[in-house]
Amino acid sequence: MWILHLLPDNLIAWVVNTILIAGAVVTAAGFFVRFIPFVNTYRIPVQIVGILLLTTGVYFHGGYTTEMAWRERVREVEAKLAAAETQIYACGFYTFFLTILSPGSSTQF
Repeated sequence: MWILHLLPDNLIAWVVNTILIAGAVVTAAGFFVRFIPFVNTYRIPVQIVGILLLTTGVYFHGGYTTEMAWRERVREVEAKLAAAETQIYACGFYTFFLTILSPGSSTQF
C-alpha cells in the first residue's frame, strides 16, 4: 500500500469510484440482459463479472476511505506538534533543557 502514497489522491478516488460504478452498472445490466434473446446466453458471465467488480469496488472504497481518515488524523497531529514546538521555542524551554542535558554541562542537580 506504500505505493499509493506516490499517486495523487484524486487519481486514486477516480479509479476506485470508476470500479464501483462500473460494477454496479454491469451487475444491473446482467439482470436486464435476460430480456434480450441473443444476449441471454452471456447473462451468467456478465453477472459474475459485475458482482466481482462491485465487490472489488466496495472493498477499495472502504480502504480508500480509511486511508484518507488516517491521513487526516496524521495532519491534525502534525499541526498540534508544530504548535507545541513553536510554543516551546517561544518560551525558551528548549534551549534551557539543552544546556542542562548537554554532556559538558556543569549544572548539577
